[in-house]
Amino acid sequence: MGRKLSEKHKKKLLESNIGKRQTEETKRKISKTKKGIKFTKKQKENVNNKGDKNPMFGKQHSKESKEKMSKKKKGCIPWNKGKRLNKIIKQNK
Repeated sequence: MGRKLSEKHKKKLLESNIGKRQTEETKRKISKTKKGIKFTKKQKENVNNKGDKNPMFGKQHSKESKEKMSKKKKGCIPWNKGKRLNKIIKQNK
């Protein structure tokens, strides 16, 4: 989703889902929603740029680049400022 989960939280989620199976109806619903989704050329390229195919694989940003990026982001209002966490989670489901 984009949120980093702590190891403790990951373990708790894993344990809560152990032994649970999706019903055939649930599987059909998931399958139905996934069908017909068209990906753009850029999206397809991004999927294929994993690991060593990624242009930044094995490289690091220089200090100058990091400082530039940091300066650019200073003063920007975060996308979730003033929003309630519960609403954000519900929107991403």
